[in-house]
Amino acid sequence: MLGVDNLEGPMLSRTTFSLAPGEILGLGGLVGQGQTELLRALFGVLPLRGGSVALKGRPLRLRGPRDAIGAGIAYVPLERKSEGVFLDKSVAFNMTFASLALGWLSSWFGLIRFRKERATVAEAIDRLKIRTRSGHTPIRALSGGNQQKVLLEKWLQMRPAVLLLDDVTRGVDISTKHQIYELVRALAREGVGVIFYSSDTYELVGLADRVLVMADGEIRKSLAGSELSSAAIVDAAFGSRVGS
Repeated sequence: MLGVDNLEGPMLSRTTFSLAPGEILGLGGLVGQGQTELLRALFGVLPLRGGSVALKGRPLRLRGPRDAIGAGIAYVPLERKSEGVFLDKSVAFNMTFASLALGWLSSWFGLIRFRKERATVAEAIDRLKIRTRSGHTPIRALSGGNQQKVLLEKWLQMRPAVLLLDDVTRGVDISTKHQIYELVRALAREGVGVIFYSSDTYELVGLADRVLVMADGEIRKSLAGSELSSAAIVDAAFGSRVGS
């Protein structure tokens, strides 16, 4: 579904891999080895100096996030408070503003479907078990884990083909982590391709179908099946490049 060929950019060197529909692809390795830069480049945030990206056989020009979103690529960043949410706005605003901006919740006359918006927010709060008094609650009043779930829902409304997750469970409680895991698995069952970076090797082993271990902006090793373990990820992170 997603093909990445010889990407060159900030902290990226000859990065090549593919992502199948419904695959959960993990990114591992020591912190700061190009994992975040790869996700940001695929979302059009960081410029590429070379290489190519194709989705469903169609070459993509990722000049910015709008290009990525238009192609069906969504991105949930690590720094949700500085990059992901509007802290002074409500839960409902944060959950639906992208949909409103892109017309997913607009009528034929350009008017917001307030009833549809309210219903969408209420359903998401219940489905994701977001702990909030209502959709009108300022998002800053929510815990980090509940803020993360709001941010996830913002992009799930676009029904992405590819979902990029940047260490999204870091700093959230155990219960919320498991809810996010189940959400990711459910999306994969629906055919969404997921690429997620995690600094937790055990999380990668428990959730990913395959893990690409990165070091110095390169993919050092691809691990799957019986080869995939926390120890193998650590060994590959410190070992020599052996291919992808």
